[in-house]
Amino acid sequence: MKRLITITAVVLVAIVLNACQTTDVLPDITSEVPTDNSMNKAPVRTAPIDVVSSFITPQAITPQAVSIAQGNLFDNGGFESGLAGWTGCAAGAIAESSDAYEGAKALKLNTGNCFYRSAEVGAGQELTLSCYVKLESGSAWTGMGMGFANASWTAVGQAPTTVITGTNYARYDVKATAPATSKYASMWLYSDNPALVDNCSLMLEIEPPPPPLPSGENLLENSDFINRVFVGDATYHPKDWGVGCEGSVDIFPIRAARVDSDRGLSVKDGACVDQSLSASDVAELQGNAFAFTCFAKNNGGYASFSVFLDGNPISKVIPLTESYQLITIPVSAQSFSSAFVSIYSEGNLQIVECGLTTGLQGVPNKPRILIGSQRRLGNPAGERVLVRLWNTGNQPLTNIKITSADLADCNLDLESLAIDKQYLYECSTGPLAPGTRFFTTLTVTAQSPDGQTTTRSASFRIESAVGTGNFLENHLFFSRDTNNKPTEWNKGCGGSWNVPEGTNRVQLYGGACMDQAFSVGEIEVLKGKTYQLVCALSQTGGYASMSVFLDGVLNTKVIPLTTDPDGFENITLTGTAGQDVTEGFVSFYSEGDVTNNLTLSSCSFNIVQ
Repeated sequence: MKRLITITAVVLVAIVLNACQTTDVLPDITSEVPTDNSMNKAPVRTAPIDVVSSFITPQAITPQAVSIAQGNLFDNGGFESGLAGWTGCAAGAIAESSDAYEGAKALKLNTGNCFYRSAEVGAGQELTLSCYVKLESGSAWTGMGMGFANASWTAVGQAPTTVITGTNYARYDVKATAPATSKYASMWLYSDNPALVDNCSLMLEIEPPPPPLPSGENLLENSDFINRVFVGDATYHPKDWGVGCEGSVDIFPIRAARVDSDRGLSVKDGACVDQSLSASDVAELQGNAFAFTCFAKNNGGYASFSVFLDGNPISKVIPLTESYQLITIPVSAQSFSSAFVSIYSEGNLQIVECGLTTGLQGVPNKPRILIGSQRRLGNPAGERVLVRLWNTGNQPLTNIKITSADLADCNLDLESLAIDKQYLYECSTGPLAPGTRFFTTLTVTAQSPDGQTTTRSASFRIESAVGTGNFLENHLFFSRDTNNKPTEWNKGCGGSWNVPEGTNRVQLYGGACMDQAFSVGEIEVLKGKTYQLVCALSQTGGYASMSVFLDGVLNTKVIPLTTDPDGFENITLTGTAGQDVTEGFVSFYSEGDVTNNLTLSSCSFNIVQ
């Protein structure tokens, strides 16, 4: 909706860390763990099913005789001979795959299934189970464990479970000592996601070869939540993180005028997320002090971060904060064989970035500038461009400068830009011929109190003023995002919206609403003017309305049922904006159902006087 000379440079400045994660993909189970003289809740990660009792011991399968000259109690651990020696928990649970970590073949484990393998051992023997695993998709529970049985195939113990969250091949280990009376050791792997497995070994009293070294300083994958997976109903989960408990988890944009910039993670209403550490990560941290850190804002309700070492939590309660704060869990040097990090929230917790690094300080703070959006700000005369700065970090910023080859008078020196405060100032374009349209690059620098300086650039579109043209972007609904929803429009309220295949029409029903906001430049045009909102629509059932909100004042019209036999009628809403209006948007609402609803075909918002 914006046809004015204009630019939007909304600058989000954040001091951030590196990714966090955590969660159980299981039921809403919590345990009390003491931390800092308080009681802290953290998710308990247990398998959704007891594979040992449900599948392995009832089968009482005699382990295949194998040579252990190489130390591995399993032959065909790389699945190059297909699935020989390996047993699925149900028909169709496992299949061969060519997507291998090494060699030509791997094992494919289908969703909601498990597989296992047994070997003969003696009481007191030290065992290490290793497999290379990756999830093909999903953020539900995947775990690997080991159980022990006596000569009668009665279970006598289980090792702690290692939970798997990664979408790239990585080695995961389970270590245990065979209990007294043990004769059989059985590995198992269960997944509520489609998964691939390769190079499995069960090593007797010797360590398997060391895993590959981790790449990079931060051991967490997708630590800034940029990579996401669509899970339905406009909701995304973070890739490489497990999601569980109750409540909801979503990826949100750090918004610069309603357009995605960098992304954060929202954990709400009893939800939890987690990320497991691979054997490579464990080897990196083994014997070293390290820290789990996240840059988080707790908007209300109990929330905590945890590091689980061999199932034992080290946790910290997250205080309520008005801005993003750096939360750190330091961990002293110690020995462990499996680990994961976890985030839990009973209220509304937002996380921008997390990290897991050696050293007790975690990933150091660094100034970070997030530059917004394609939503344009400006003056209809084309000589003034408004630029908004917003410090979303946890430190004041100084020496802020904005430069552009196409904009004049954009250098700005502020004494300080306070935490979570906004500042609006002007640049200028000079006169532009009607119809002019081009992109310009805006460069922003800022400095934190410790002297660190960061620079970031982004490109924005500048257009010559149209003044009385249609303010609405994508007013014919032809442009769609990856979820087949019209771009430039925002969905709110409840209910649903639908874009019928092969059409440019948008259906709203069940209490849904959609809106589009005016730019600052459009507000300049609107002041004191009469406007018309005109839409070609079909209203076949339920209450529906179209509205214009200006500074919170509602101008609305109930949409009558359509009487035109062709199905679409033009409905007009007219109003006058005040001389001092500062913001506004248009909105459509419908309480119909999937059959009888409000269907929009085209809309326009114009100045008529």
